[in-house]
Amino acid sequence: MKKEAKQTPPPPSPTADQDGAGDDRLSALDDDLCELIPRLAHLNVRELVHTSVLSKRWRGLWKRLPVLDFFGWPEFKSAGEVQQYIAIVNDVLEQRAGATSEARINEVKIPLLMDAYSLHGLQPLRLWPAAAARATAEQLLTPAMEAAEAWIRYAMHHQVKGFQFNLRLVPLDNKTPVMDLDELLPSSPKLESMRLGLSSANVRLPRTAVFTSLKDLTLEFVELAAGSGHRLARLLSSVCCPSLQKLRMMCIDLLRAGTKKLVLDTGELLELSMEVVEGMELLELRTPKLLYLEIDECYHESLRVSAPRLEDLTYGDKRQVDLIKDKIPQLPNVTCLLYEYYSADDVDSAFTCNHPDHWESSNISLANLRKANFRGMTGTGCELRFLRFVLANATDLQSVTVSFNLYFIEEELQDSWVHYFLHTLLGDGTWTTCENEDQDFEKLCSKLYKWTPSP
Repeated sequence: MKKEAKQTPPPPSPTADQDGAGDDRLSALDDDLCELIPRLAHLNVRELVHTSVLSKRWRGLWKRLPVLDFFGWPEFKSAGEVQQYIAIVNDVLEQRAGATSEARINEVKIPLLMDAYSLHGLQPLRLWPAAAARATAEQLLTPAMEAAEAWIRYAMHHQVKGFQFNLRLVPLDNKTPVMDLDELLPSSPKLESMRLGLSSANVRLPRTAVFTSLKDLTLEFVELAAGSGHRLARLLSSVCCPSLQKLRMMCIDLLRAGTKKLVLDTGELLELSMEVVEGMELLELRTPKLLYLEIDECYHESLRVSAPRLEDLTYGDKRQVDLIKDKIPQLPNVTCLLYEYYSADDVDSAFTCNHPDHWESSNISLANLRKANFRGMTGTGCELRFLRFVLANATDLQSVTVSFNLYFIEEELQDSWVHYFLHTLLGDGTWTTCENEDQDFEKLCSKLYKWTPSP
């Protein structure tokens, strides 16, 4: 006789109140403490709803909290699960729409992340049926875009202080939807932080909106629609965001945007991080208060920096480029420098240069540099001269670390050449080996070498 399979009851609906099974000790807690506990737990909406089963007095408590966080939802396994998730989010937002001033919504975080493999129950890198994937993508495109636009409108309508929205559609060949933020993102005097990820859509940024209180902005996986590149510079300017202090840009596509120049004129900006910005030939920074700058795999041909207070500079590149001319200008206040060279496993991609005088006539000054980190070096003579030139004016160095891509150094010569390279770079002081904690370079660089000055 077969035993009946033990069934696990489904989780409660995020909008369903749970009946308590009588009074309990939690119900005896006062209202302030009842609110304090879930706040301190940093729970998302899904987790907060589950807490309602613990006490009758906690029923609907999630409706009074200032943060609506939908992150932490399980991965979608079918189109039906996507549509169910959209319905749940809509239901939760609708119930909070009539919130009183005491239950004001301060922050909204909503992801809508779809993956073609997961929706068809397949593992990544396996072949999946193109016809079925296209049918699923077409089925979800309209409801996903409608939901995305509605959720953005909702957050802006409620004048939230923080907003995060991450969209990833199942891509369709020759059918990329357009998201026009000109209407969806009106001016907001209260918005302080915003993070937008809009993958698989062509985006038109707002033309006239002003965000007077916005201090922290992240744009990621954004492909700008044709002819809309000028809107990016305006969005990031002091005219649109006069209080902006922290800006992160990752995977931004300007190839069809109609402009190859990006000028950031931001008077209050303190931190700027740019990673993989395509289609940008000229990057000009007019940032008088900038302290931290990270530029990684942004294939611009020219970089102009006006940042007299800059202290921390990180620069990464995959290409064989002229690293001095228009790349690292006069930055007298920089105390920390990180340079990463992402070379392909090809001898032709080793670091070389076309400087007949080895940068002797170049204009560069890092006189206050104290810490320098050079990763993924290929061990060429050009590279050695470059590093010596960068460190030449640094009279107060405290530490220098160097790692090599060993693919470029003949195995039988690795120890002797690395020894020569390091001691030619900095003869005075002590070189030691230590563990390489950088996961990105762990496979390429077996050792990390650290220099410290003599006592």
